[in-house]
Amino acid sequence: MSLFYLFFSLVLGWLPKAGHFLTVFTDRKTLTEQQLARLRFLWIALGAVGLLILLFQLMGIRVNFTGSMPIGIYQQCHHTKIHRGDIISFCLPKRMALVGKSQGYISSGPCPGNAMRLLKQVIAVPADEVALSSNFIRVNGHRYFTPQQAVNHNGRHIFHWVKNGIYHNIKTVWVYGSHDPVHSWDSRYFGGIPMNAIQGLYREL
Repeated sequence: MSLFYLFFSLVLGWLPKAGHFLTVFTDRKTLTEQQLARLRFLWIALGAVGLLILLFQLMGIRVNFTGSMPIGIYQQCHHTKIHRGDIISFCLPKRMALVGKSQGYISSGPCPGNAMRLLKQVIAVPADEVALSSNFIRVNGHRYFTPQQAVNHNGRHIFHWVKNGIYHNIKTVWVYGSHDPVHSWDSRYFGGIPMNAIQGLYREL
């Protein structure tokens, strides 16, 4: 998830409460020195956090809170050639993103459909051969455990955009939630990711 987007989402949610707080106290003229000091500290702290997040953005740092990859801090890499095993951040097409949001798989963010960027491990790159089945994704003969679930954690049907079968000489990248191979929402359901949807390569710090 983008730290910058998360920060401003929190700020926008907090500002109405802060405005109400200030209105109440200024209207009643009961703002004490202690309350003023607390307000100053709050705004200074908020500004410091905002500057820190802006610095993280400029350094290409993001925090992952999802279960598909280890929770932690990731930094964007400068190289652009994608290999199997790389960690990428990407946007889903709008129709997939909207389903993901409605099902609770992903939260809001800067991608199409106001969806967050996903962070996954690359398991297949263009020109690879991919075989998809109900329990595995096989890439050039190497097998990844990817059991396809019929329903999600809310008991709702999980939609598939890709059918089981063999895909020769693919033009996309296939991704895998290596940290939670049983429940990850990844290429077993939505197939390959177009190269132009990739936002960057990352490494875990």
